[in-house]
Amino acid sequence: MAAVCIAIALGLGSTSALSGAERREVAPSTEAIEEARVLPNAPGQTKPADASSTDEVVVLDDIEVVGRRGDTGILPEFEYDADLIDSQAASSIGEVMDRARDTFSPDEAPVIIINGMRVADPSIYYALPPDALSRLEVLPPGSAAGFGGTASGRVLNLVTVPRFVGKDGEFMGRAPTSGGFTQARVELSRAQMNGRDLVNLNLGLDSSSALNASDRPDYLVVHPESTATTLRPETRNLTVRSSIAKGHGDWFSSLNFDGRRGSNLIFARGIDDAVRLRSRNTTLRLDGGLTGTVSGWNVRLSLSGGLDRSAMSGLQTSTVHVRNLSGGFDLDRSTPGLPAGPIRVSLSGSMSNVASQIESEGARRRFSQMSHIVRGQLSIPLLTSASGVDNASDGTGRRWPAPLGGLDLSLGGSFQGGEDAGGNSSDIGLSWAPWRLLRVNGAWAHNETAPSDRDRFAPIAFGAPIIVYDFRREESIEVLPLTGGNPDLQASRSDVKQINAALGPFTKLRLLATVGLSRSEAHDAPGTLAPTLENEAAFPERFVRDQAGRLIQVDQRSFNLRSSRIDRMTSRLSLTRPSGIGARALSLSLNHSWLLADQTEPGGGLPEQDRLSGDGGGVSPQTLTFQANGRRGPWGLDVSARWAAPYRIRRTSRVDDGADLKIAGFGALDFRLNYAFLGAVSAGADGTPARRGAAASLVFAVDNLFDTRPKAQLADGRPAPGYGRSERDPVGRTVSLTLRRRF
Repeated sequence: MAAVCIAIALGLGSTSALSGAERREVAPSTEAIEEARVLPNAPGQTKPADASSTDEVVVLDDIEVVGRRGDTGILPEFEYDADLIDSQAASSIGEVMDRARDTFSPDEAPVIIINGMRVADPSIYYALPPDALSRLEVLPPGSAAGFGGTASGRVLNLVTVPRFVGKDGEFMGRAPTSGGFTQARVELSRAQMNGRDLVNLNLGLDSSSALNASDRPDYLVVHPESTATTLRPETRNLTVRSSIAKGHGDWFSSLNFDGRRGSNLIFARGIDDAVRLRSRNTTLRLDGGLTGTVSGWNVRLSLSGGLDRSAMSGLQTSTVHVRNLSGGFDLDRSTPGLPAGPIRVSLSGSMSNVASQIESEGARRRFSQMSHIVRGQLSIPLLTSASGVDNASDGTGRRWPAPLGGLDLSLGGSFQGGEDAGGNSSDIGLSWAPWRLLRVNGAWAHNETAPSDRDRFAPIAFGAPIIVYDFRREESIEVLPLTGGNPDLQASRSDVKQINAALGPFTKLRLLATVGLSRSEAHDAPGTLAPTLENEAAFPERFVRDQAGRLIQVDQRSFNLRSSRIDRMTSRLSLTRPSGIGARALSLSLNHSWLLADQTEPGGGLPEQDRLSGDGGGVSPQTLTFQANGRRGPWGLDVSARWAAPYRIRRTSRVDDGADLKIAGFGALDFRLNYAFLGAVSAGADGTPARRGAAASLVFAVDNLFDTRPKAQLADGRPAPGYGRSERDPVGRTVSLTLRRRF
């Protein structure tokens, strides 16, 4: 498939295409504009100009065209405007983006573009303050295919303000209402952006004291042997980030440095006494990027290098050194192809070299991995909707409307090679809009993937003690989780099928409903094991017990599961009242995820485990999340709630037993209330007031407002050990206060 895509791409015509930031649509009639306010992003339909837009109107050759900064020509499924962005009280553009990704694309990383076009390194914008972001567009499933991504992926379009200057300071203090520890963060930043030119510097220090078992008397009642242990570690983290970007005519270069130094300290229960465990980690990373055009192709080149050093002392002493170097290229263009519109072609390739050295107890192991990947993608419009804007022709000016609506096809393929693993991957997707308020997207993908560098070479360390239920002794016990990479991971294979439908948006409140079905089947995929009787019998090396038979350590590093299958249905209902309608900006969304099947065969001679029935550690079949964002004047509110359905954990697979665990449903609610104090407000680039001036803003946040904790009982009705108030979640409700000031 990759060879086919590359061959087709190289054989296409040489007509260049405008980037997303340069596209302009012919202004439609007033009736078309009114209709466009409720049009979904449909195949064969570009996004008409909004009649209320304040963006520039240009006249070229007696043709009036309307331009909107950062426009992709695709109508977003959801859009965060300035008020909705500010209502989240986020500290950076990256935080706003992460929330959008968790809401709209939790299972597949979206393609990130800047101002309607791909750049070599979009991360240079992530550390900017959120008011440097004009809007964030969430494009529908399948849109990633037109930007070099998969046939099922989404795109997040980050549209920045044209010019920005800010010197900011931030202080955050956080503590649980039950007491026990405090966390403080200080961050200073200096940013200046003028078009494509950018200079940004961030310095951050984060410190948290330890939460000790002695701070939770109810915990010690159940675990008196843990008097000197730590429930949450003492942490110190220093971060230095610097980004520089510069425009050079048609080209754009960037350089990004990220340095981090951190340490964790915990006291864990040992055989005779508490054991002091300390880990230190230092990370240095430098990324360079170049974006421009050559012979009609949009070109992106990248080069990255990084050094990691981590050291652990306590139960064992070890040091891990990791060095990585990678480079890559991305090419894309549009070219005339079919009557319905131009074909979008994307080609990409990358090469990486990772070397790791692990020193532990006098022994030394070295690992290295050289890998490369080449990918090709075609996005082909087959039909154009009769109700869409007239952008489809064969060069003669004739329209080619389709009574069946718009239809787009995407084809992708890749080849991955390396010293330890390689394989071919392919995907195909169809996007169909039979009606202006209905869009359907279907995709299939086959992937043969080598394990990520992090899965293989992440620093090995013991995490904070956790409570697990030991079915062998029928008791809850405090254990140390071993985390980090596994250099012995092998390549995995997977097949993913999914179909999604979106209905709406309706009315000026943009009421939108989406539903999706997916099936994922994998072989040798990375996974972990729950502490059950069967899992311990099949993989005894991952569960460590002391001489008395007490479980003291669980290996949570990934290993290759023999096979797995997950069927899932997702749905989403949202409405948005933009700031231009009424006095307040408001966004409400409700997300539902329903597991229809979750089956795993771990290997080691174990049979297939039905996790929905409680085998292999069980899993909650349904989750609900609710989000509400709003802003009025200087006030902003961000509310989020989550709920997980009850489920069962069987003592023995395929058998219901009175000693099984029955986990109760769990719900929690978080909120952030923010207020921007009045101050000297400078004018924005277009003459409108800037969103922040030389004044302070205050953010009051409460996580887990009702202080809910996980609960469970045994199937025969007895109380379940290990589910006391402070055992599964010793932190509970936390309160934080953040003060931000622009100088």
